[in-house]
Amino acid sequence: MRASGWSTRRRAACSSSSRTKTPSRYRLPEGHDEALLDSSSLSYIAPLARSFAGAVKPLEALLAAFRSGEGVPYADYGDDLHEGQAAFTKPLFENLLAKEWLPGAPEIHERLLADPPARVADVACGQGRSSIELARGYPKVL
Repeated sequence: MRASGWSTRRRAACSSSSRTKTPSRYRLPEGHDEALLDSSSLSYIAPLARSFAGAVKPLEALLAAFRSGEGVPYADYGDDLHEGQAAFTKPLFENLLAKEWLPGAPEIHERLLADPPARVADVACGQGRSSIELARGYPKVL
């Protein structure tokens, strides 16, 4: 069987690179780095890898819970899920919560701007990023 030109070149490239021990270098296309490096960008997806690692951490317990109808405590997912989720939602809260999402609900937006100030409780809301951005966007809120 005769090798095609492409596979011959591929083998030659692989064998020559292994002989010379020259490391390969890769570049992302322009603009793609934002998704991996800019933690304030709405395109930031780097934390998803950490979230996924946390999501599968209690895999055996998840399978057992699926079969039994029981649950898996949130704490069992560990820091990877918690930190990954917080890092992933951070740019969403920073860029959208007080600038688009809440203004898109006029009654809530008006109440958050009103006097007397609205009172808001942050009950088990992760790292509190939504509350931080709520306070930045609506300074009167207690």
